[in-house]
Amino acid sequence: MVTKVKNETTRKSRGSRKVSTKVSAKELQTVVNGVSISVPDGVGVGSGASGSGNSAPVVGVGSSSASSGRASRLDLRTKLENSLIFEKFTNNMGVRDLSAKLVSFFAAPEWSGTAADTVRASLDNMLESGVINHEQRESMWKSAAKNAGVDLSAPCVSAGRVLAVVRREGLVREFVSLVGMSFNNVRKHIKTHGLNNYSFRLGVGAIRSNSDIKDFVDVVPVASGSSASAVVGALLSLRDFVDFNSRVRAAAASDRSDYNQFISLAVRLAKRLNYDIDRVLYDVKSEFNTSVSSDYKQRAQLRKNLTSATNTINECNDLILSLGGVTVLDDNDITAKVARTIKSALKRRGVAYSVASTIEKLLEM
Repeated sequence: MVTKVKNETTRKSRGSRKVSTKVSAKELQTVVNGVSISVPDGVGVGSGASGSGNSAPVVGVGSSSASSGRASRLDLRTKLENSLIFEKFTNNMGVRDLSAKLVSFFAAPEWSGTAADTVRASLDNMLESGVINHEQRESMWKSAAKNAGVDLSAPCVSAGRVLAVVRREGLVREFVSLVGMSFNNVRKHIKTHGLNNYSFRLGVGAIRSNSDIKDFVDVVPVASGSSASAVVGALLSLRDFVDFNSRVRAAAASDRSDYNQFISLAVRLAKRLNYDIDRVLYDVKSEFNTSVSSDYKQRAQLRKNLTSATNTINECNDLILSLGGVTVLDDNDITAKVARTIKSALKRRGVAYSVASTIEKLLEM
């Protein structure tokens, strides 16, 4: 789509301008906010699934004069959702960049030159003719390089070594900004809990002040001897651990605020109704013994997540069956593409089963 620029024909009379290729964070924020989105669930105007029918209307949130009127009418919840979208977008970009930067310090050396080219050509010919297989080819290549004085083994990598690189290369501020935890606290966390890979398994909308991290976040220990990308990814995944705890603290603060407000309201109403303190305490005790801790919104969010997980399971099952079922993996004639597709579907289905099982247990509480 071509965008017309207003008064383009008069620009030549004002002289040429240097065009900058840099985009500031403020400009990127404006672009992200200018994207049309559906109002999310819970704001009182619809499901937010689309912009047609009985669902929520599509709204534009930007700083231009065309959208400022609509933006001023949006409630705080919608503006918060837009900010989170922008924050997640920029954080993911930073995580990818920092991850690639750190992994590069642990890349295996390369062997190049005339001798390397000669050995490579010879091994490739042997591989194509069936004299050796891929594993033998790789082993012979490393042996030839070692005889030439080049060790192709990748450097030993660990959480401590990666953190040392972060400090040595002056990446502490960037690392801390992405993870959300101070450098010293990261070291203490690894020392206490070991190196784990954290990833959300349930939607954050169901997190409450009494939520358990095991219900919402998968915590997978990283085995010793793992690749550099696995170790770096695990360190950067601490942002999900931090994010969960931040949301729990925010939920607790909100609960305390609601508690104080409702207690004050209950007392005022009791006085208005001429109830004495014994009546108030009796009512509080009765309610305390009968009410449940989970509210309607939390259970509704969990049911929504359960539906999503169930749909994923069904989609994976349909895909696997359409390709011949799991048993075709034992067939030597199966193509690599089909095998990869089935294995990927099995992995997705396994995660979805785990999510569904967790949600069902939460709903039973």
